Amino acid sequence: MVVLEVYTKCIKVKYKAFLLSKATLVALISGLVSVILPFVLCYETGGFWQKRDVVYVQPDVKFGGDFLFLATSSENPQVISCSSFAYYKKYMKNFDTCSTIKVRELDDNYDGKADSLHVAITAGLPEHFKISSIHLVLPINYTLGLPCTFHTQSAIIYQNFVTSSLTQISVYADLGLKQSEAIRCSKYDLAMNPDYLLINKEDIQSVKFENIIARYAESKLKTTLDNILTTTNPIMDGTFTINLILKYPEQKIYFKPRFWQIIKLAWMQYIAVYIIISWIILQIKTYIFKNNLVSMYEDKTNINKKYNLQ
Repeated sequence: MVVLEVYTKCIKVKYKAFLLSKATLVALISGLVSVILPFVLCYETGGFWQKRDVVYVQPDVKFGGDFLFLATSSENPQVISCSSFAYYKKYMKNFDTCSTIKVRELDDNYDGKADSLHVAITAGLPEHFKISSIHLVLPINYTLGLPCTFHTQSAIIYQNFVTSSLTQISVYADLGLKQSEAIRCSKYDLAMNPDYLLINKEDIQSVKFENIIARYAESKLKTTLDNILTTTNPIMDGTFTINLILKYPEQKIYFKPRFWQIIKLAWMQYIAVYIIISWIILQIKTYIFKNNLVSMYEDKTNINKKYNLQ
């Protein structure tokens, strides 16, 4: 008669040892190593506990309406000064020759965020005034959304030191972002520095051009003009016009992820390494116990009771 194997099962054999014994020490060390070693390996390789992360996101840029335009001449001590700040209106009103200021924000894809900014400023030129330098400051509110929400004040700053006579310049650029450190993420709206204001309209010293530049240079996060292209036109009609056409592309943002953002990806790496380490530790522990390298004894009482063995 043919005999077939229809069912198998393993018999569990218990190995026991006293509390203060080498066998107990081996079991304790193997258990700790299988749990701690995967964490150490993941952490030291830099993939487990992320120091910083990267996200590409389009900023929400809001132009508040304030501006500062300065033009100087190397041959004329007079200066052209146009601004919405009270300090310049009060003390430099006689140097304000700007006749037209046009600002337009465009939302090309209708997502509620501005995609570009167009600014045009036209100023009358005093007699025998040859422009040698141009300075334009446009304060903006800069906001980023998920996964790292923050809000800060920055500025669009354009400077050009002219070497030839011109009366019209058009500037095309992308708004970039420079970081000296990663942004700290928060589940609440967070400014890069809540106490930091690039320009405080209530403070006379804050709106002075040299102080704006100094504070801008010290900022840990600053907006810049990238991919600048310019066109000039020497139109002799007694006026100077600057056109700024600025795009707001996606930015590469470095940020420090929050704890749960780290854990969301870290546990998968940990489990993968834990499975491998646990299997290796199990093989080592099995070899030690099967070859009786430490003192212990087999407890077969459960087998005798289960199978009625004497």
